[in-house]
Amino acid sequence: MRITRYIYYKLYIWAQKISGKESSPEYTAMFTTSFLFAMNIAVLVLVLIFIINKELINPIFTNKPVLYVFAIIIGLTNYFLFVYDKRYLDIVKEFQKESEQRKKQGTIYIWLYIFLTFFIMVIVPVSLRKYF
Repeated sequence: MRITRYIYYKLYIWAQKISGKESSPEYTAMFTTSFLFAMNIAVLVLVLIFIINKELINPIFTNKPVLYVFAIIIGLTNYFLFVYDKRYLDIVKEFQKESEQRKKQGTIYIWLYIFLTFFIMVIVPVSLRKYF
């Protein structure tokens, strides 16, 4: 759970630097985190469905109501984890005293996570496409 808070923290700080506090960086970070987590979960589900029964992939990933429910569940979960009752302030307080070296390492790790998330989201479907 600490890693999810750290991802949110880094995204919150970046959103705050880019847009300022007036633009609700807590929601920007929440939506970005939700999007990244949704991509991670989608890849896992895609691989599991492929292993179990690859004929289910098209009905699940083309069914808009299923995708909407999936997005709402992730968004609400992240809202209650990060934004509700101003929990993001506790998250910021938890990580804001990290050393400069730790900040640099954390930034590298988060950028690597974001890159790998997008890379895997492209590679897995393309790799599995040849089986359909």
